Amino acid sequence: GMKYHYILKRTDQLTGPQKRTVIDILAANSISCQTQVEFDRKYSETPLGYSYHGLMMADDSIIGIYSTIPYAYRYFERSVIFCQLADVVVSDKHRANPFHVYKTANTVNDAMKQDGVSFCFGRPNENLYNYLKKMLSFRLVGELDVHVLLLNIGQISGRLRFANVFSRICAKLLVHLPAIPFCGQHSMPIAKVCDDVFLRQRYNHRHQVCNLPQGGKGVYCVVENENTGKTLLIVDISPLTAANLTETMRKLYAVGIAECADLIMYVGQIPFPKLCLARIPHFVKRFNNRLVGKIINPELVDDRVYDLKNWSVNTSNMDVP
Repeated sequence: GMKYHYILKRTDQLTGPQKRTVIDILAANSISCQTQVEFDRKYSETPLGYSYHGLMMADDSIIGIYSTIPYAYRYFERSVIFCQLADVVVSDKHRANPFHVYKTANTVNDAMKQDGVSFCFGRPNENLYNYLKKMLSFRLVGELDVHVLLLNIGQISGRLRFANVFSRICAKLLVHLPAIPFCGQHSMPIAKVCDDVFLRQRYNHRHQVCNLPQGGKGVYCVVENENTGKTLLIVDISPLTAANLTETMRKLYAVGIAECADLIMYVGQIPFPKLCLARIPHFVKRFNNRLVGKIINPELVDDRVYDLKNWSVNTSNMDVP
């Protein structure tokens, strides 16, 4: 029979053929990295200069991958490295055995721990969520809020009709809103460090940046999807203030009308009253919006990391899109 084994490779340790195989596997599973250039941007442009790839091997073939990507974070005044769980992929023929991912994940955990990574987090789909909780002792940090402004009511399925009237009024209001007086920044104790390394790693040609007053930035991208139509997804607003949110929404409203978009969406907590976005109730389970995580080095972070109220988090913290 086949001999299975599990090896850890940092990005800078992958051989040329291994890297090509990994890219092929990711591309076959419709994960964003289709080219070597994209792969290097995503996995090598990190604070450590590499990411972690656990490879599941059957004899000499790679049959699965478990990858995590390091990011610089601020954790209650301390500088730390968090890793994001980026890929968990197993080829169809080998999915039945739950221990392949388990053993591969352990090699990655050991490597992260040795490098002083403090925490690993992700936003998994339903199947992976259950696996991470049961097999790999990840915990729920919280459910991210999903906020929308509907531009084209007809596109949206019945489950979101509750927002119809609201969004019509809202869209009108939005364009004529007075500028909200500058509300203080809400700086949360757990937040990504938004430096040049982060910007190079996280954003590509698909992302548009709007410059906001006082040096703020809004980042968005266009996502097309048969369920929700054409969405302008706000990936990040930094710093997240009421004034910056209003200004970003105004700009995107104009873009949305010009590009015939169906909705504007922001995923993440907004810690102040917002006039221009409706929160979708959590029971509308259309989005993978659970943030989960696992402490890797308990001497660097504590259980406060499992409370979403301590986090500044939105799509920019995630691996999609």
